[in-house]
Amino acid sequence: MKKLLLFLIFTILNLSAEQIDAKQLFNIEKIKAKKTSYIDTKEYYGITKLNEEKTIDIVSRFDGYITNLNANKNYMSIKKGEELYSIYSKEIANLQNELKIVKDIDETLYKKSYQKLLSYDIQNAKFSNNNLVISSPISGIITQKNINNKSFVESGKTIFTISSLDNIWFIATIYQEDLKFIKENLNAKINIDGFDKTFIAKVDFIYPIFNENKTIDVRFVLENKDSKIYPAMFGKVRIEISKDEIITLPKTAIIKKDSGYFVFIPKEDGSFTPKKIEAKRLDSNLYEVISGLNLDEEVINNSLFLYDADAMTNRLYDANSDEEW
Repeated sequence: MKKLLLFLIFTILNLSAEQIDAKQLFNIEKIKAKKTSYIDTKEYYGITKLNEEKTIDIVSRFDGYITNLNANKNYMSIKKGEELYSIYSKEIANLQNELKIVKDIDETLYKKSYQKLLSYDIQNAKFSNNNLVISSPISGIITQKNINNKSFVESGKTIFTISSLDNIWFIATIYQEDLKFIKENLNAKINIDGFDKTFIAKVDFIYPIFNENKTIDVRFVLENKDSKIYPAMFGKVRIEISKDEIITLPKTAIIKKDSGYFVFIPKEDGSFTPKKIEAKRLDSNLYEVISGLNLDEEVINNSLFLYDADAMTNRLYDANSDEEW
């Protein structure tokens, strides 16, 4: 292909002694520098984690013996209102019997005994044959189980830790040098490995402690009503750093040379001239024009083709028209 191009150009140049302009050689396409609404983003890897704000401990406020253990496995799913365990407590049983005795005898003593019963935080529990049936106050998974069937439970002992999966944390690792870009409430899109869905979130919290490798953790909250996201799943977050109106050109209109970025400006006589600009690559197809070119100013789109052809013919424009070029 390159040999064919060289042959064609050589043939054309020898057809006439007159200089041939770019428009005669090529089908030149002109485009204008345009204003674009551009969202600058940065990507980071992260991992899902249980939401600590949606985690509760089930703690006994009295001594007793486990008589039935329904929630008998770690990481078992549990529904709100579902039975966790039954417990027999002599203290609670005596208090319950006392209430039955004084209910119709002494109203003051009854109220006092009832308030004492409420202090054990069992108002949502059920009594069954002197056993107290304790149910889960939330839906979630059991992340810690500290008892077995027939265990003795002391007052103050944490029996279960239960974590809701209704929403879950995504913890991203941010480089120290990027911390200046990250602020709370910035919009973000998160992709979890194994999911086709993109999760929409915001920067929820920036941890104020650096890790040993000079990174910092940033937290996002993901809605997880169907409980399909689990802890310790890997993913990637794309954070929207800024949104600006900028002047842009496609990469096809810009040439990168040692001394910088250049575009070709079309002239009235059909020729063109190179012009140096300050530009920044935004992605694989787009550049931001920082300076050197005005909004709606025309440039040649197929600049790389012109540049390659000029390198072969050295006749398309005056090489002295731009000293840097």
